Amino acid sequence: MSDNGRQNIYNQMAWILNYQPKIEHQHIHMGSQRAEDEPQSEEGDCLTEENSSDEGNQLLTNDVFNDELFNTNERLVALRDTIVSGVSGKDCLDLTSGHEWYWLYAALYDAGFFETRKNRDNVVTDAGFVRQMAKWLYHIVGAIDEERVRQICKSMSAERGKWMMNGQPLSLVDLEANKRRLTAMKESKINRIIRVAYDRLYLPLMKLKGEIKATR
Repeated sequence: MSDNGRQNIYNQMAWILNYQPKIEHQHIHMGSQRAEDEPQSEEGDCLTEENSSDEGNQLLTNDVFNDELFNTNERLVALRDTIVSGVSGKDCLDLTSGHEWYWLYAALYDAGFFETRKNRDNVVTDAGFVRQMAKWLYHIVGAIDEERVRQICKSMSAERGKWMMNGQPLSLVDLEANKRRLTAMKESKINRIIRVAYDRLYLPLMKLKGEIKATR
């Protein structure tokens, strides 16, 4: 074999040995499995209250509200937004005060939003209510630990005791009609409760309830 022939063989062998195909972008999908080079979320794919960047699409937990009335996430979001609107801005309930949590509870209770037994008895405890609101209103009330839950519940109980009539808590609906009978309360306080709990919370909640029932 000539020198030129041997050189051609050597060149072909060198090309084969050194050739390495370059694949710059390869996405391999097997079922729901991702390719190694596909970006992955550090928080996972599930949309939750804690990691959602789009509030309108948050998946809200529901531990205390009527499942028949609030049977979709869209309705839970509407409820959450109504509550937020009622406790935000000027002249609203001050949830830094444990006593004022009672009036948020009262507005939701009087609207008939809490989970009940078949005999319509309320099954929602003060602690369960506070824990639920702590999840939904985190940007307003901040982090609430169990010690703070106990403090708020104690304040709620004390506030409830001030508004008893005939052995039962006075409803927001009946508050104004019974103003003259509440001699132990200052009229200015009664008027404020009517303004921030009845007008700003109860009435919008009842409007939402009517809208939900109209779409059933």
